[in-house]
Amino acid sequence: MPHLTLSFKRILFISITSLGIGSVITQILFIRESLHIFHGNEAVFGIVLGSWFLLTGIGSFSGKFSEKLSHRAKLTLLTCCQLLIAFLPFILVVLLRTLKNNVFMTGRFLSLNETLLTSLILLSPYCIISGMMLTLATAIYTSDKRGKSIGAVYFIDNIGDIIGGALFSFLLIYVLGTLENLSFIAWLNLFSAFLLSMVILKDRILLSLTLVTAIVFFAINMSFDIDRLTMERLFPKQELITRTTSPYGDIVITKQENQYNFYENSVPLFSTDNIINIEEKVHYPMSQSKNPGKTLLISGGISGTVKELLKYKTRIDYIEADYRIIAIWKEINKQRSLDTTYIDSNRVRVVHGDGRKFLKTSDTFYDVIIVDMPDPVSARINRFYTDEFFKEAKIRLHNNGVLGISLSSDENYMSKEAAGLNAVIYNTLINNFKNVIIIPGGMNFYIASDSDMDYKIAERLKKSGIDTVYVKEEYLNALLSEERIRYIADIVNEESDLNRDLKPLAYFHYLLYEAAFYNTNSFLLLATVAVVVVFIISRLNYIGATIFTTGIAGSAFEVVILLSFQVIHGYVYHKVGVLITFFMAGVALGAFIANRLSRSLVAKALFLTECLFVALSLLIPFVILFINNRGEENVIYLSDILIFPGIALITGILTGAEFPLASRLMPDKGAAAASELYLADFAGAFTGAVLVSALLIPLIGTINVCLLTGVVKIVSAMFFLKGGDISKIHKSTLQGV
Repeated sequence: MPHLTLSFKRILFISITSLGIGSVITQILFIRESLHIFHGNEAVFGIVLGSWFLLTGIGSFSGKFSEKLSHRAKLTLLTCCQLLIAFLPFILVVLLRTLKNNVFMTGRFLSLNETLLTSLILLSPYCIISGMMLTLATAIYTSDKRGKSIGAVYFIDNIGDIIGGALFSFLLIYVLGTLENLSFIAWLNLFSAFLLSMVILKDRILLSLTLVTAIVFFAINMSFDIDRLTMERLFPKQELITRTTSPYGDIVITKQENQYNFYENSVPLFSTDNIINIEEKVHYPMSQSKNPGKTLLISGGISGTVKELLKYKTRIDYIEADYRIIAIWKEINKQRSLDTTYIDSNRVRVVHGDGRKFLKTSDTFYDVIIVDMPDPVSARINRFYTDEFFKEAKIRLHNNGVLGISLSSDENYMSKEAAGLNAVIYNTLINNFKNVIIIPGGMNFYIASDSDMDYKIAERLKKSGIDTVYVKEEYLNALLSEERIRYIADIVNEESDLNRDLKPLAYFHYLLYEAAFYNTNSFLLLATVAVVVVFIISRLNYIGATIFTTGIAGSAFEVVILLSFQVIHGYVYHKVGVLITFFMAGVALGAFIANRLSRSLVAKALFLTECLFVALSLLIPFVILFINNRGEENVIYLSDILIFPGIALITGILTGAEFPLASRLMPDKGAAAASELYLADFAGAFTGAVLVSALLIPLIGTINVCLLTGVVKIVSAMFFLKGGDISKIHKSTLQGV
């Protein structure tokens, strides 16, 4: 292969860097869009990341054929690939939005299987091509036969990831929408294809194709509002009023007849004019308080609950995480000529912020706390149904204070999965309060207190002079029959583990509940992981096995970091880009250091990295428990700006260091070796990401996931020692120096 000129390497550097920039921005945006499409469930973190890793690994492995191509053929193929990946991200997000209600039943929950299958299908063209480009670039980049070309391309690609992540997280997220960001990376890759076709290849056909593609892409974007058109298809038979992105998710407001519906990542937050639901949420807990002088309402106040609460002589602290929701609601009601002044009543204090943080830092005591949140469909919402939250709420309640929450249910028959969900919540409540009563129905309303309570709700409301439309004696008599009360009591008294912040059991039970409702299961998910693991392990030597477990550990810790940040802060949607960027910065730094180590230290450095992974599996649980248990405002703040990004950086350094170290120990140093290592790395990452997010964290908890990952790395280190005597590896690597 001819010696590469400096200008050639610069253009190739631009090409690989553009690939990295586009890759990380596409990954972040696809995760955010998937949260919206798949009902805000954080299992999507692992499933999308896992699908991404697996498909990229397959693409990298398929690129091994490139060694047989001529130098010009490799460059031509690289240019064609760059042209394809320019607009593929744009297409896959449009398809993601469009196919949701065209392929699946409108409004239905998508199971983990369907989420995995959809991710694999949509991501496969982009990820396979981008993965193949990594191996192809390795074959082109240099004639060096000592394995450094693999590490060099790996490092350059990560430089692009860092630039892309930083650009998105600190600039583009604030000035461009989803499809506008994808247009930006399209133009970036089109520019790289232009340089390759015109400057390097001097190929008129490829150059013309690039220019025509750019013109067509520009014309389509100028002619259609694709963003609005695709969003409208997600909410059929509803008028899309507005959409905005907040730190907590994608906020969409729709109109259906005279009712306005508020969604966050496709999860219904609340609807206006739902009088029955409003009265039930307010009057069931309020009727149990003898003197509700001070009430805390967490979320949902503008649905009508604040107005209903003002029927009592109580002062209200209303916590709403996202200030945009109230601003949009006021604007909508202004257009409808409806009164919104009650939200500004001198008896109402509106606080913008996370309800958990407010409870931890507040010094106010309440007579009633009402949680008006959706079901625990995600780890973020699950935070308001955990043992830790109930303890925090109890601290802020007066001695006879009352807590009210609600869960979806089957009105006349409760399935096994719904029973499991309700039993978990009941047992978690009863672990903190002496008395818990349940008002059954289409929603099960849980009222908890240390004081005595009863079902004489209508009598209490009448005595207090509270006027209601639906929650009256006739309505309650139908709900509160002895048979129904006994039935629900028998169900929830089943023994179960507690729902905790770092072991979100209710969230897992909700997944089972939805899967059973739509008659799906997780067999395909688990079978896919099993097949991948068996296939990859059967092909690996001790070096490949080490990289496979590094993929598992890196992705497992990445998912743990994302979910733990969500649990503690409640707004990882806004921070996904930042945390992934710090992880990729660590990967680049680790690769940079590893590429510059003396060849005599390579094997020892790889073994040391294995040991450091074990140490990290102990450090992460300690840090997470410390932050979660301390709860001081300064600790929480530091964890946001320093601790979590720092853990992501360290994880990335260890992950990034192992790949180039392993590549320098491989007997073959070309594209074939690169393809095998990329496949092992990405397949391991797929295994770790999917299993951890979809199964292990809900079942065994975050802490045990970290410890289990440490055990995997201990086994990996032992396998590495057994597979190759380090002193012998030194001698073999010194040959050719």
